[in-house]
Parts: sequence; structure tokens; C-alpha cells
Amino acid sequence: PVNAAHEAKAFEESHGPGETHLERLNIVVENENLNGVAIRELPGKSELGVMVSRIRHAGESEVHAATGEMAVHVGDTILAVGAPAQAQLGGLSGAMRRARTRAASG
Repeated sequence: PVNAAHEAKAFEESHGPGETHLERLNIVVENENLNGVAIRELPGKSELGVMVSRIRHAGESEVHAATGEMAVHVGDTILAVGAPAQAQLGGLSGAMRRARTRAASG
């Protein structure tokens, strides 16, 4: 089961005190280059200070608590959480799409 207090504490530790309001964004993995990539390795995640808290694998109805070891696949939906001042959630979402565009044009 998901421990919300633990997730909030982990977020505060990674962002510092004072960041109390969190924004959430569901992102569908569209980038084929990310197929099989572990959540901890997602491009931009660490740099943007965004946490992935949930994942729903394509074709499944069950939502799982995300761990760094879990792999994402095209069609999966992840729940990204971050502070709104960073406006970083859109950055993560864009990074997950841009790589596909670059790969398609290359």
C-alpha cells in the first residue's frame, strides 16, 4: 500500500522546507526510446525535481505505487508530482515526447 506521509516526507527532503503545494500531472509514455527504461532513469526527472508516484501499465486498470526499479513502456500512464513554482511537470512531459519526435526525424 501507498504511504502518503512517507511520500510527502520524501518530497520535502528532496525539495527543502516551504514547498507545501504539489501539482500532479498524468503523463502517457509516447516515446518509444523509453520502452523498458527504469523510472529512476527517466530523462529530466532528477534534474527537474519531479517524483513519479504512480504507474498504470498499458492495458491494465490497476494503478501501482511507482518504484525507481519499475520500467515504463509505451502506453503506460505515470503520475508525476512536483512543486508548481518549478513548472517542471510540463518539462518532464515534454521530454518524454520530444525524444520520440527527434527519433522519428532522425
